[in-house]
Amino acid sequence: MPLSFETRVAACGLIGDQGRVLLAHISVPGLEPDRTLPGGGPGEPPLHSFRLIYAARFVSGVLRSEAEGSTDEARWFELDEVADLQRVPLVDTGLRLWRERRGGHAR
Repeated sequence: MPLSFETRVAACGLIGDQGRVLLAHISVPGLEPDRTLPGGGPGEPPLHSFRLIYAARFVSGVLRSEAEGSTDEARWFELDEVADLQRVPLVDTGLRLWRERRGGHAR
């Protein structure tokens, strides 16, 4: 018998490099234009969802804006800049987990 609700998974990455963190800018009509972790979201709000946060590292490449997506910019921020940004709670959760994993230091 199928379940009567829908559960969706969102996978995001906490990507750090030399004291910086990569954040995306949400550009979905009707949502606050906050910063978030880059990755895939659950799309339309389901009845149940959960998020996976992966620790990732920058290897190479050039950032580019997403065309017609849920975000319109990806950008590096110094860690001390993040506290002043309008952001979703997921950013703080990701940074807290990252710091705990690294013994209190996000590098």
